[in-house]
Amino acid sequence: MNIETFFTVVNLALEGLFFVTVGVITVLTYLQAKDTILQPMRTELFKIQMNELTNVLKIFVGQGELDLREKFDFSKLIGVNAIALIDDYALMFFDAKFDVEKRPYNSKECPSFLVTKDYMEKNFELVDDPTESEEPKDKTDEKPDPRVRAALWQDYTYGMTRIPKQHSEMIDELRKTLESPVLPSKCARLIEEYIELVEKNTAEVGKVLTECAKELPQKYPTTEKLQKASISWITNKYNDKFEHLKPKAEQIIDSIRTHWSIDDIILKK
Repeated sequence: MNIETFFTVVNLALEGLFFVTVGVITVLTYLQAKDTILQPMRTELFKIQMNELTNVLKIFVGQGELDLREKFDFSKLIGVNAIALIDDYALMFFDAKFDVEKRPYNSKECPSFLVTKDYMEKNFELVDDPTESEEPKDKTDEKPDPRVRAALWQDYTYGMTRIPKQHSEMIDELRKTLESPVLPSKCARLIEEYIELVEKNTAEVGKVLTECAKELPQKYPTTEKLQKASISWITNKYNDKFEHLKPKAEQIIDSIRTHWSIDDIILKK
């Protein structure tokens, strides 16, 4: 190889090394600049996420089982529906009359309902023939035979659960947290499971009251005994079927602590 060829090869090698070096420096500079540019955005997102998760923690931290239930007003939920059941019984067997808007389950206190499919099919049938409503109705005041009433009551189901206002508002508050785009996916999934658990306990009201309905004729066979009726035995049966909220609440708290790595931060101090 002559000297001229040698210098040409060296020159080409140096040029290649130069471009490689420039390329590496450019990439590293870009990555560093990218981190620098995105850091303020990450900081703001972290602040937003921290605020959202702090609000979630306020719902669950330091709350015992009874506290969590009262957030949804479960005691009122079972109470007003137990009274509604006894009113239904009094109407069926003793022709009692009630001003619904003066009862504890009135539309102001309980503006919404949970209605089962079977109840809808049984009590809200659509009229296909519009002329049916024009047929004359029997206006006699004859009261049904007590045996007929008893037979009808055996088929009774409590299919329309009254929902207290606070109960609905608390569920809406939890659903609102799920709308946050910065909520960690695991935390969101656990909150969804928590809402499902609350709704399962809510649906249990109708099942328990349907069972209790069958005991009413034996417990309160007369108006005198009915006037002394207590709903404590009904609430006790419901509480026995209630699935506790505390374990799921603790899972939500743990998921947030893990997400923030709170224990590691404390140890690093």
